[in-house]
Amino acid sequence: MGSGADADIAAQVAVQVFSEFEGAVSEEWLGEVCRCALAHERVGRQVSLVIADDATLSALNGEYRGVGKTTDVLAFALDAGNQGEYYGDNAPQDALQDGLADGEFVLPPDAADALGEVIISYPQARRQARAAGHTIERELAGLITHGILHLTGHDHMRDDDEAAMSAKERAILARIYSNNDEQQERRMK
Repeated sequence: MGSGADADIAAQVAVQVFSEFEGAVSEEWLGEVCRCALAHERVGRQVSLVIADDATLSALNGEYRGVGKTTDVLAFALDAGNQGEYYGDNAPQDALQDGLADGEFVLPPDAADALGEVIISYPQARRQARAAGHTIERELAGLITHGILHLTGHDHMRDDDEAAMSAKERAILARIYSNNDEQQERRMK
């Protein structure tokens, strides 16, 4: 999915798929989608991708965003400037009260270059794919791309930000699918 100038971007991606979804989608392909999105953004940092269930996303969404229902994708950026908004009535305790210096999560030395984690609800992605009339892979690629863009500081709270983020998503997805078509053609020859 990447070539040329992307060879300089050496992003490491850890993929975890909950056991009930193992085999439903290729972990290798999921990692390639992450690396393609990161290369597009010229980011060579570590990312973790988790393919989870509705209950996990609902619990995380409630705890970290104050929205007690499932969602399709959550992105947890480790850079302090890229943290999301909390929408609930009762904000969680201030990070300083939890003993964290300057409100930042302290990482172990071997993870100092980590960008963050993207967590996707496979069942929600499957429902959205069916509703949109496309494959689960296409939906997952869009959700991964969306999550990676959040990790790199993009948002869609204002109309102009949403337009810019959507344009980046389309460009990354076009790149993913043009490269997939090229790879499939090479395999057929």
